[in-house]
Amino acid sequence: MNAAQTPRRWRTVLFALFSFAAVAGVLGILVYRERDAFATFQWQLDWRAVGVAFGLLLAGLGLAALAWATVMRALGSQLPRTLHLRYYVISHLARRLPGTVWYIAGRGYLYRQHGETVRLVTIASSLEYLLLTVAGAIATLALWSYGLRSLPVVYMVAMAVTIALGLAATHPASVRWALHRAGLVDFPPLHYAQILVLLGMYVLVWLFGGVMFFALTHAIAGTGVEHMLYLVGCWCLVGTLSVVVFFLPSNFGFTEVGLSLLLSAIMPTSLAVLVAVLSRVFVIAFELVAAGAVMGLLALMARRQRRSGATHAPAIQDGSE
Repeated sequence: MNAAQTPRRWRTVLFALFSFAAVAGVLGILVYRERDAFATFQWQLDWRAVGVAFGLLLAGLGLAALAWATVMRALGSQLPRTLHLRYYVISHLARRLPGTVWYIAGRGYLYRQHGETVRLVTIASSLEYLLLTVAGAIATLALWSYGLRSLPVVYMVAMAVTIALGLAATHPASVRWALHRAGLVDFPPLHYAQILVLLGMYVLVWLFGGVMFFALTHAIAGTGVEHMLYLVGCWCLVGTLSVVVFFLPSNFGFTEVGLSLLLSAIMPTSLAVLVAVLSRVFVIAFELVAAGAVMGLLALMARRQRRSGATHAPAIQDGSE
């Protein structure tokens, strides 16, 4: 590693440690706030279901990271795909912080060290945000006939409007306009086929998350498989709405409240609140473990590549003389 790369590496490590510490603090606040409910809860968890939920979160996180790398490369980034995956995992933790767009600022800081402009990262993050919202609305509408028919129709109308507005905003012409407005005129055009592929990937991300939520609900409350589609739909609906209000400064707890209200239709209200909060605790803990594992794996791969390069460099030099 040359001298110029050393400060960059340590800045990345420090940012990652800050993200881990901040999200761990959020996790601690959630546990402390509900300490009385946790103390009286009969801890008879189905740990096999918890393990399945963790596997589903890993699958969804990996697919979302791959989609982010696809977005960046579609907009012209030439950085290695593994670097996009690494920075996605680091900045993803900042999504759990209350407030506004901490993760976008973090991404801009990380990518700026490699010569990518903050404008490009902001446009890519905005495109990701829009596609994620549209995909969540699509998944919710797809599940409406199976599990959400008891909900007011206004929710489904809101999802339909979200899809229409989101598709207009993510149209390749709209993305090209945004790139030109930002002064990024030398980037390859984005095609509608790429948009559709990304939408499909994000729909799968939502479905992975919904089945994960069902597995956690089953692990905590023993919820039967007959409620699976309803719970997947609840996850997609509340998740999409929480993404829509993401920019509000006081959206902390929005997901728990929304899930509690919907869960109360199939279980006692007190248990619904506990399931919603405990599910969030598990998800944050899962993400901390997954982020640490991914970061360690990528660091190990990078170290092996550096060792391989150092091993082969003298042989190449000797052969050239």
